[in-house]
Amino acid sequence: MPNKLEDRNLYYDCESLEIPINKTKVISTIFIAILFIVLGFWFVFSFATMQTKFNPLLIQILGIASILFFGLALIFTIPKYFDKSPGLIFTNKGIVDNTNGTSVGLIKWKDITEIKVIEIWKTKAILLETNQSEKYIAKANPNQAKIMRANFKIYGTPLCITPQTLKIDFEDLYDLIFEEFSLHKKYE
Repeated sequence: MPNKLEDRNLYYDCESLEIPINKTKVISTIFIAILFIVLGFWFVFSFATMQTKFNPLLIQILGIASILFFGLALIFTIPKYFDKSPGLIFTNKGIVDNTNGTSVGLIKWKDITEIKVIEIWKTKAILLETNQSEKYIAKANPNQAKIMRANFKIYGTPLCITPQTLKIDFEDLYDLIFEEFSLHKKYE
C-alpha cells in the first residue's frame, strides 16, 4: 500500500514541483536598486553642499549606505533576470533554492530542523533552520559565505528563502514549504 509521500508523487505525476522566477518582480527590484543608488550618489555629492538644516555628514553617510546596500542588491539581482532555472524546486530529497544571491542549491529535508518567518522592512522571508549550517556555508562562494555567516549570527541560520522573486504569493509558498517539509520528515 503506497504511503502519503508516494501518493503525492502520483498525484503530481512528477518527481519535482517547480516554482519559476517572476521576471517582472526582478526588473522592478533592479529599477528600485538603481533609483536608490542614484539617490545615494546625490546625497553624497550634491545634497551635502546645499544649505539645509540637516547635518551634511549624516546625509553623506546615508548616501554611502544606500550606494553600498542597493549596489550589493543590484549585483545579486541582475543575474536572476538572465537565469533560466526555476526559483525553487521541491524534490523528494529537499528544496533546490535559486531565489537569491546566497542560494546554495539543494537543501536536504533531513537537514532542516524548523521553518520560521521573519519580516524586515515589511518584507517577509522564510528561514530554514538547520543543524548543518557549516555544510551549507561551505557550499557558497566567499562573498555568499560572508552574507550567510551574517544571517547565521543574526537569525540563527544561514538558509533564507526570499519569495519576492517568485511567481507565488508568500502565504502559499509558506504553506507549500511547511506541507512538503512535514510530509518528507514524516517518511525519513
